[in-house]
Amino acid sequence: MRTLLVAGYLSIDTIATPAGREGGVPGGAALYAALAAARLARGTDLRVALLAAVGEDYPQDWLTALSGLGVGVERVERRAGPTRRARLEHDNEGGRRSSHYAQAQFWERTAALTPPVGDLSGASGIVAGPMPVAVLSDLVDRATCPVIADTSEAVASREGHALTALLPRLGVFAPSREETRVLLPGLDDDAAL
Repeated sequence: MRTLLVAGYLSIDTIATPAGREGGVPGGAALYAALAAARLARGTDLRVALLAAVGEDYPQDWLTALSGLGVGVERVERRAGPTRRARLEHDNEGGRRSSHYAQAQFWERTAALTPPVGDLSGASGIVAGPMPVAVLSDLVDRATCPVIADTSEAVASREGHALTALLPRLGVFAPSREETRVLLPGLDDDAAL
């Protein structure tokens, strides 16, 4: 059986929309990537496993539910302190604001909960969610398979030069249009590609 590792962060989110606000929602790019991969892998010989760390407050029920949906959670480490908290605000025009990026505690927990890279042998592929470039670089160094990487506007803003220097070592880089604008200001989509 082949294994796809999804490396990144899990979070406890608050989602605000014009229709209302919902707190205590499971989130994080790694969560959504793993769920999508597990859905696509049904009926194949591909196994999907998360490579992440959570705080003491991350609900065990959520990890149990992920396992029930076909996502391996044996590489999810529980660490001291709280899990990362994210706040996503959506407006009527389709815009999104991520106010958690301005909070020092978000970045402190990002450093404390870096994915446990360790031994990557046996992975057929790795999907890396937004993470500090040093962690992504370590993951790429240890990988013996292709790495598909995503980023965030916050990482692109904070570490753009280091991230673009790492691009030739990635199997695939999958930024959003907003992230591309941060990394390559002044270029249209075709030129950025």
